[in-house]
Amino acid sequence: MQPLEPGSTIGILGAGQLGRMLAAAASQLGFKCRIYSDLPGPASDVAVATTIGAYEDIEKIAKFAEATDVVTYEFENVPVEAAAAVERVRPVRPGLKALEAAQDRYREKNLIASLGIPIARFASVSGPDLWRYVGILRTTEQVLQKAQEARSGRNRMFAVHGNRLVEWLVFQKMKDGGPIADDPASPDTRAFVEKATMDALDEVTATANSIYGTDVYLASLFKNLTKCRAIVKQIRQE
Repeated sequence: MQPLEPGSTIGILGAGQLGRMLAAAASQLGFKCRIYSDLPGPASDVAVATTIGAYEDIEKIAKFAEATDVVTYEFENVPVEAAAAVERVRPVRPGLKALEAAQDRYREKNLIASLGIPIARFASVSGPDLWRYVGILRTTEQVLQKAQEARSGRNRMFAVHGNRLVEWLVFQKMKDGGPIADDPASPDTRAFVEKATMDALDEVTATANSIYGTDVYLASLFKNLTKCRAIVKQIRQE
């Protein structure tokens, strides 16, 4: 695709704040913008024209595209079918594959990873699994809250600042052999999580003191990923 000549018209699918910022920036570069949206929005205030219509109205959206030189979209939930109708008339950038991928976070991350771009580890989680994980996390937080109330001084601070590391260790203990239950509030699961939380808290406390001494500032310690990894490595004997 050749660079747009000054005076060209950019079509924008969507009339929200991002569309407004895009249209404002485009006007400074000598481009005109036309908006297509199912609802009025702030982008229309800085565009030369706005067409209000359903994204399912293929004929209307195609006619809109005819009055542009290229079309983009201001948010990723524009129906792919609408963008495909536009692409039959004018170029759409980013393309349909990018739009389709952006509408599913798991698909999007797989696409990014397939391109060799560094990305944090990720996994697909089902609704029931997510509900179970939240239940386990809530139990862990309740145990840590009780530990904060029962402990004092430096020991209490481990339950405050080391909470995320403790929670991570609890989930590792679940993976290593915790009870598998559809209901995270079941007696067996809750009992396991409560014990695992206290065990993890004691392990983190003892290991951090052993490696870094009893004078280290805990709020900073648990924000240091390298030091947290060292604690985990020793606890799990990795």
